[in-house]
Amino acid sequence: MEFDAIHHCLVLTMDHGKVNALSQPLRQHLCDGLQEAGRREDVQWVLLRGKSDFFSAGADLAEVSAGTANAAPSVASVLQAIEQSTKPVVALLDGQALGGGFELAMACHARMATPSAKVGLPESKIGLIPGAGGTQRLPRAIGVNKAMDLMLSGTTVFAKSFEGTPLVQKIVPENDLVTVLSAGQAVVSQGVQLLRDLSLPMGEVTVQPKKATDVSRALRELVGVQFPDFEAGLTKEYATFCALREMPSSRALRHIFASEQRAAKIDGLEPASAGDLRHIGMVGAGTMGMGIAIAMADSGRTVHVVDRTEEALARARKQIDQHYAAQVKKGRLTSTQAQSRLEHVQFSTRTSDLMSVDLVIEAVFEDYGVKETVLADIAATVRSDAIIATNTSALDANRLAKAVTHPQRFVGLHFFSPANIMRLVEVVRCDSTSDATLARSFALVRALGKLPVLAGVCDGFIGNRMYAKYNAAANDVINMGAGPEQVDKALERYGFAMGIFRVGDLAGLELSWAGRKRRAQENPGVDFSVFTDRLCEAGRYGQKTGAGWYRYEEGARIGLPDPVVGSMIDQWRKERGYSPRSFTDEEIVERCLGALAAEGKRLLDEGIAQRMSDIDAVYVNGYGFPRERGGPLYYATELGLERLDAQLRIFSMDTTLPREFWLP
Repeated sequence: MEFDAIHHCLVLTMDHGKVNALSQPLRQHLCDGLQEAGRREDVQWVLLRGKSDFFSAGADLAEVSAGTANAAPSVASVLQAIEQSTKPVVALLDGQALGGGFELAMACHARMATPSAKVGLPESKIGLIPGAGGTQRLPRAIGVNKAMDLMLSGTTVFAKSFEGTPLVQKIVPENDLVTVLSAGQAVVSQGVQLLRDLSLPMGEVTVQPKKATDVSRALRELVGVQFPDFEAGLTKEYATFCALREMPSSRALRHIFASEQRAAKIDGLEPASAGDLRHIGMVGAGTMGMGIAIAMADSGRTVHVVDRTEEALARARKQIDQHYAAQVKKGRLTSTQAQSRLEHVQFSTRTSDLMSVDLVIEAVFEDYGVKETVLADIAATVRSDAIIATNTSALDANRLAKAVTHPQRFVGLHFFSPANIMRLVEVVRCDSTSDATLARSFALVRALGKLPVLAGVCDGFIGNRMYAKYNAAANDVINMGAGPEQVDKALERYGFAMGIFRVGDLAGLELSWAGRKRRAQENPGVDFSVFTDRLCEAGRYGQKTGAGWYRYEEGARIGLPDPVVGSMIDQWRKERGYSPRSFTDEEIVERCLGALAAEGKRLLDEGIAQRMSDIDAVYVNGYGFPRERGGPLYYATELGLERLDAQLRIFSMDTTLPREFWLP
């Protein structure tokens, strides 16, 4: 803490770790500073600020997990000390103020913000609500509907958007403490008022979540509710927070949050920088290639897109032009920003234009011959220290690495479609991949704002290998008597956004069909066929052909049950000698999730996945597994591994699949 005699201000600075988490030492530091201010007659007010990119990121999750988050002084007692301070406390919002850090600022007598400062209450993303008065103070500052929207969404917004409300009294320049102190002194001299002393705006909460959750139901009981007094609201908030913390959905959401944090790190490797990966080559201007190119351009990198024909490049230019035009129309970018990103994307039919790139990704047709030819051409063109990556989703990356000179620079970067939107990227370590290549590839994915997850080489890596088993289990219950509508509805009731057969129709059934045919060629004598193959043989690829598992009326995105499919399934069962029986929705879910969990355990045993939690991160971020369920291996852990094994043994005795399918 420092005293500024000119402005009669005690500057109380939070400088605790990278994010100023409100751990016990920092809480004690704040209390000590407030006591010092109270004792000194020369102190007229206190400026509370952070010394990093964060004002404060809120609660220390390590303390929360260890059960020590309420060690004295608690966050609540710190906030109470601020509000009871005889010297006004003004928060300087600079960097990010999140969760409990934002609630700390809201307890102050006034708040100033720099133009780049951001605030947010992201607790909903980990299955919690604000627990330090946020549900009571924020509605008084900005209104009940804006407050509810901020808490439900968990988004981070610029603090300057609240200038002129009781939340933010003044916008001040960055890196100019003298001006900040003068502005703070003026704010204090004009009179300040605690948010708790403001009246709660009247009016009904009209903001609704996309779907009701434990968090949304909890917030409805708190936000905009007229309690007898402010303290009663705080008491209700804390009781609700504690109850919510013990709910299964909250535990699952905290698990997947922690899983994502761990997944972005490689055991035994120090993090690298992607600062020198500024010029990116993209070979293949199809939908996937252009999605990756957009992600690169959005991160400020220059992208050199190469394809064989001008026709392909013309389609790519049209795709990227339409994308950025839509971003402008939706208000997500200005015209100037969109034009700048377009200028970061260059097009060519010549591989020789990639000579100076730092990293190049191939995203050409999924065929060994095609990819090996392209990779050899790339390796002969780019610098010897340039990273070369394949975007293959299933092919043997070790085989592809042999097409590249200096194979230690070769790595798999499996983006998920649409690549500019989907967060997950499987980073595939080949036998030849060096630690430096791996670490820099992870750094690049993080720089794109995406989630890297380490995977070893196998057919389908982590996600697609597991999805193949999920699909086989779903087809198994079709064989034995369930209908596609029942399977999809059972999975959707469990929490999936879409059932597996609706997903197949959306993605195109011919994609997985091609994979099964490839695996059949590579494994003579093994039967990979499923009923879906019959749909593909009939030209029913899904939405794109107007028919797949469902039929689609002209221009419709929602499929309708099709009696033709039912007849085809009946014929399939008859030919195979399957005797249909009825299924409960619960058994359908247990079989589909059991197949996922069993394959996940195999991936761990084989060393394909680095951690159990990595598998959950992949499936939640890449395959629509409901976040509030935590992931397939979290499901297995909560169920109990012994109970899961018992279920799998039962399934192995009542199946149309080989028994070993179910037995890990």
